[in-house]
Amino acid sequence: MKKKISVVVPMYNEEAGIVEFLGQQLLPVLGELEYDTEIVLVDDGSRDKTVEKVVEKSCEKVWR
Repeated sequence: MKKKISVVVPMYNEEAGIVEFLGQQLLPVLGELEYDTEIVLVDDGSRDKTVEKVVEKSCEKVWR
């Protein structure tokens, strides 16, 4: 049975870079690990379209 790991990423007004960060930096690193992984994105009251950008690109589950 694989070990599990959760990564929590706080976000605040990250509309300009969150999708690139996840796709180009975080996911490739997690893909190299021999763990089942989950990424928990926590929006801290962004006033831009951070959440919309993330939802538009992916997410199995979104709670608001």
